[in-house]
Amino acid sequence: MSEPWLITGATDGVGLALARHCLANGQEVIMVGRKALAELNEEMFTARNYCQTDLSEEESTEKIIAYLEAQKVTRLRGVIHNAGIGWVGELAEQSAENVEMLTAVNLLAPVRLTQALWGRTQRVIFISSIVADFPSPRYAVYAATKGALDALARSLRAEGGGPHIQTLHLGAVRSGFHAKAGMTLDDSVRDKFPSAEMAARWIAGKMEAGDLQSTMGLKNRMIRGLSWLLQAPISRGLPWRFGEKQAGMSASPGKHAVVTGSSQGIGAAVVEVLKLRGYTVTGVDLSLQGAEVTADLSRADGVSKFIETLAALPPIDLLIHNAGINATGAFAGIEEEKWLPVVRVNLLAPMLLTLGLLQRKRLAKGGTVVCISSLSHYSGYPGASVYAATKSGLAAYASSLRAAFRPESLRVLSVFPGPTRTAHAREHSPDNSKEHRRMDPVELAERILRAVERGRVRLVPGIGNQLSAWLGWMAPGMMSALVRKLLFKKLQK
Repeated sequence: MSEPWLITGATDGVGLALARHCLANGQEVIMVGRKALAELNEEMFTARNYCQTDLSEEESTEKIIAYLEAQKVTRLRGVIHNAGIGWVGELAEQSAENVEMLTAVNLLAPVRLTQALWGRTQRVIFISSIVADFPSPRYAVYAATKGALDALARSLRAEGGGPHIQTLHLGAVRSGFHAKAGMTLDDSVRDKFPSAEMAARWIAGKMEAGDLQSTMGLKNRMIRGLSWLLQAPISRGLPWRFGEKQAGMSASPGKHAVVTGSSQGIGAAVVEVLKLRGYTVTGVDLSLQGAEVTADLSRADGVSKFIETLAALPPIDLLIHNAGINATGAFAGIEEEKWLPVVRVNLLAPMLLTLGLLQRKRLAKGGTVVCISSLSHYSGYPGASVYAATKSGLAAYASSLRAAFRPESLRVLSVFPGPTRTAHAREHSPDNSKEHRRMDPVELAERILRAVERGRVRLVPGIGNQLSAWLGWMAPGMMSALVRKLLFKKLQK
């Protein structure tokens, strides 16, 4: 076998149609799917071109690599990350196990496989969705994983020096995806969707053209255009601020606030400011120094332990998802033991914690959830691509969470801090010579609390960060090149 395309999720829907299209046009393919070969009736599947593995399992990438080696495939024409699973319903109805599975299949598997094949493939193609940036209250976790995947691709492109990275956005397609996700559609609605074969032909055309990003269909492009407008880095006091204010939340003694990652940095500063405002604070971290509860949020049982602890405490008026860790360096060289906890702490833990508290009805009516994302959501972060992915995924989750609730029941604030004067920033920055220019964490904490009290939904703190966010929003290519020069090149020295 020469240089085949590797297609994940190739036994059904768009993946199957794409595999058929490639084979019909004389191209070789390696198809990856969860079903056993004996279950597949079509003659196109053989032991020579089909690798059976479950992408929700950690060892799936090892199985794919072993299969390629057994078939003596040393080079791929491209990797097409098509596999994906969804879940549709009310936020509190989703199970924690399902959240973990969606994260594993839609995000962890593409990260692992891309890293494993980084030097063995010409292209990496991420099949994304128009919901990546659009509020999706009934499939918030799916939207979060796709938002994370988009940010991963953006940062990988900014790194350069590896395979050609493409991101292709689909809308609804006539396949079995919706039924598997639990969505019931009338035939009259479903029949209006493009077929899987149409989607496959479109993808194949974009594969050959090499477009960095593209969206299928005029309607979907319009939806993505609207989502682009909704993601504007709106900032208080600037002339482009519009429609982002909700009814505020007053700070009064006795309100209960929960802060993750409370022992240092931004978290410790937030706790300090909260206590000055009269809040009762429950902080969580790995140690009791600066925290009321110890829990390892990189582990599912650590999150579960924390949820059970909170279930016995008063309702939560303010939940601040602050905990975050990073792993810096060229994507291909970062060990999984370093980047995997980044996904679990920065993205999976907030989704599991929010879910558990919603299910136990521990979020007070009229309360606020704060998701601390990152300026990298707008600028990209070459040299910390997984971190950037998790922070954009968290922003997408916050957007969907906000859309699911009316302001009087639950408000959501998304925060996009830039460089902050913390030990975390010093550890992961290649140059601390201008540390004095970074925002003081107490000042950031005060800005966050003022935004909560004023009912803001989005905060980019500081004029310098606002300008960077706007540049990243309006001219992402220019901003990526700038960040690559200022950060990534220095990290490589």
